[in-house]
Amino acid sequence: MIEQIATTLIITLLSSAGAYFFGLYRASATVQRGVQAVLRYDMLMAYSEFKEKGCTVSEKQNFCNMYECYHKLGKNGVMDAIYKKVIDMPELKGDD
Repeated sequence: MIEQIATTLIITLLSSAGAYFFGLYRASATVQRGVQAVLRYDMLMAYSEFKEKGCTVSEKQNFCNMYECYHKLGKNGVMDAIYKKVIDMPELKGDD
């Protein structure tokens, strides 16, 4: 009798813990995809602006910082090419 209760308790606790951690994993994955989308959008907007007016050293560094964060999230195909284009752009004089 006590063994059945203990077994049931253990199974219940393990199932609950598994469900909890799976929920955390799903939430984390969703947040990562959201952050990646925001970073991609910001980098594309910056690239568009840099093509028109150029970029300063600090703007390029900010872009590189965003790219490093984006790159760590994975699936970088399109942004790899954009990153290389920004890195190859000449820098404007008179950086802040």
